[in-house]
Order: sequence, then structure tokens, then C-alpha cells
Amino acid sequence: MFSFQHIEYLNFLFLLLVPVSLLIYAFFWRRKIQTTLGNSLLIAQFIRSFSLPLFFIKPIIILIALALLIISAANPRKIIQAESKNTDIDLMFALDVSNSMLSADINPTRLSAAKELIKNLVNTLDVNRVGLIVFAEKALLQLPMTHDTKAAEMYINEVNTDAIPQQGTSIGDALTQCDKSLNLNEYKYKTVVLISDGEDHDNTAISMAKQLRENGVVVYCIGAGTS
Repeated sequence: MFSFQHIEYLNFLFLLLVPVSLLIYAFFWRRKIQTTLGNSLLIAQFIRSFSLPLFFIKPIIILIALALLIISAANPRKIIQAESKNTDIDLMFALDVSNSMLSADINPTRLSAAKELIKNLVNTLDVNRVGLIVFAEKALLQLPMTHDTKAAEMYINEVNTDAIPQQGTSIGDALTQCDKSLNLNEYKYKTVVLISDGEDHDNTAISMAKQLRENGVVVYCIGAGTS
């Protein structure tokens, strides 16, 4: 299967219809003139040096060359279907949605930048399933593990600080929710990416991180903000 990088260039092929039409018109006009003059033998004497095939071959070659040039400019490419990879990586995001994430020290806000980072990772990484947990004083499962990255992107776009009214930064509760949401009985690699800008307001974060590690879950923590 082929595709064109600049398919709009193919519209220039329609311009070649103008000289093609003129050639056809010239052919029939010549026949009409011969018929009007009448004596075909006399006409043949006058145009002995004229070759009808040569008259048409040269412009036809030029038109073909122009058509090939236009097609070349459109850059035809062969589409190679990439072999689908059935990876065994489950990726759970834990996103801080406390009010401090609305700080604009990262343009436009810490929360917006974090959401863009998550969407980029979802679209870039070769993972099996993705999920999303939001947290402030407590944690909430926003999106259970899913294969549908389009649905995941929609849920990520809808995340805001109103998701959890109670303020705080309970990283321990977020990791606990990650532990509950990941099916550890499945033979897949498990990864948690936690994004937050604040200090932990409970003392369970370290113990939960150790428990996740013991269960084979890799935990990455990303700090949001410049201060």
C-alpha cells in the first residue's frame, strides 16, 4: 500500500488537462481544415515534411515528464505495517490534584504540565494498559486499568483540582490505591509513576513504596514545580 506525504501536490495533475485538451483540439482542427480545403493529394504535397506522430509525441513526452515530476514532489511512500507488540507492562499514574498544583511557576500550571507529560508517556511508551489515580488528602481511582489509550487521554484531560475537595498531599494513600488497583496476580510488569509538588502529609509513603517494590512494582516519583 502506498501513501503520499504531500497529497495536495497531486492537484497540479489537473492542470495538465489544459495542454491535453489543446492537443486534442489541434488534432481535430487539422482534420477539419483538411476537409475544408478539399483536395487531400494537394494538401499532402504542401505538408510532406510534417509528421503527425512527431507532432504529438514531443508534447506527450513533456506532459508525462511533468506528471512524473508532480508525483515525485508528492513523495509517494510505501506503508509498512508495523508488527503489533503485545507488551506486558501495566502503567499506573498517580497525580497530585491539590490546589498547589495550580501554581504557574511551570507554564501554564503545574497540573497542566503534569497532564501533558502523562499524555505524552501514554502515547509514546509501548505499554499494555494504563490507569490513573488522583490524590490530595485522599486518593481516588479516576481510571481503572484499560487498553484504550484514547479513553485514557480523555480522562486525563478532565482532571482538575475539584476532583478531591479536601486539601493535602497523601502520597501514602495514593500508593495504597495503586497497590489495590494493580492486579498483582497477573504475570505482567507493573509500574507506578507518581507526580506531586508537595511533601507527604502521612507516614505511610515509604512503607507503601517498599511494599510495592516487594510485590515487583517499579515506582517512579516526579516532582512538579521549580521550588
